[in-house]
Amino acid sequence: MDNQAPEWVNVGINAALMVITVVTAIIGIQQTRKNRIAAGKSETNASTYADQSLQASERLAAATEAQARLADAQRPPVWSEVTKVSKATYSIRNNSTDRLILDSITLNPELLSRWAAIEVPACVEHGDFFTFVAPGVNGRRLRSITLTWRTSEGSELMNVSRNIPFI
Repeated sequence: MDNQAPEWVNVGINAALMVITVVTAIIGIQQTRKNRIAAGKSETNASTYADQSLQASERLAAATEAQARLADAQRPPVWSEVTKVSKATYSIRNNSTDRLILDSITLNPELLSRWAAIEVPACVEHGDFFTFVAPGVNGRRLRSITLTWRTSEGSELMNVSRNIPFI
């Protein structure tokens, strides 16, 4: 069973964080504008207003960074856990928001690669599953896989390992 929050919860949290960021930005801009007006009226307070403006900008940057970290923490991993579909058929889901290119899958134990049916490279759209067949041989079953993948925009190759559920 998937322990991740439903996607609408993540979307709601990210939307709320975005609203907070926009409100903080508006407040920072208004504070900066007020500071500039006041600085023009009084040269003696110009340094104070500049410091306040700088502080407001720093708070805005910190809030934006915190929002980005929280949004990253709410995202599910790029690839789901492996699901056993049938005796020798497995699937894994692309949880990212991008189209991914799956360049290779390494099986553990590697001996099973001779009997596996894995068609790579493969393009896996957001939300789609990649399904492959890896039958056990002579009492040996598939224990884990390592995916080598990249985004469709041609990013650097990345690896992720997943254990196979023992069912």
